[in-house]
Amino acid sequence: MNNVIDAGTAKLAGLQIDLLQKVRQGHVTLKQIEWFLSLSAQQRDMVSGADLKLLVPVFPIHLDRFKTTEEVLSATAHTHVSSAITSQNFPLKPVSGTTRNIVFIEKNFFDHDPTSEEVLAEATRHGWKRPTPTDALIWDAEHPNEQGIFIFLHEPVILDDESLVIDCTRDGGGWDVSLRLSWFDGPWHRNCRFGFVSE
Repeated sequence: MNNVIDAGTAKLAGLQIDLLQKVRQGHVTLKQIEWFLSLSAQQRDMVSGADLKLLVPVFPIHLDRFKTTEEVLSATAHTHVSSAITSQNFPLKPVSGTTRNIVFIEKNFFDHDPTSEEVLAEATRHGWKRPTPTDALIWDAEHPNEQGIFIFLHEPVILDDESLVIDCTRDGGGWDVSLRLSWFDGPWHRNCRFGFVSE
């Protein structure tokens, strides 16, 4: 009997083992697997060699949908919005006819509580760009059903001598749907999701 398996079968088996390990470690969620299975065969081929921890959904946002910060804030039923998130401090910068794709470094990607510098370095390694405050605010309005803690490491805004970035927090029960400002320096809890722009 020939017990030798071909290279393709061996690669598939290795991917299955790797995926199972990442599920057990919390690096890959069932939602991510569902997203991957929804791709066409061609799309799967494009990502099959990627690090499975980075198989994440893409969230399109439309930069010409809203005109002011107050307008975009009113599009979502928040339980709390920082009083500092205003047109004066975070002016919306709409771009006509422009759509951007937001992706996230998923929770538990890091095995420790990362610093902002570590998160930015990981995003750079994958060719992702830093978001803007406008990206963060429009993502919050256009994708209200996503759950978790979402950090957008845009260029920090200096208010009262503090470097601040936008923090979207949503719990599963709806009791906390907040837009806060957090200190840029971190460190961040490893269960945060970090938003970036993918070309």
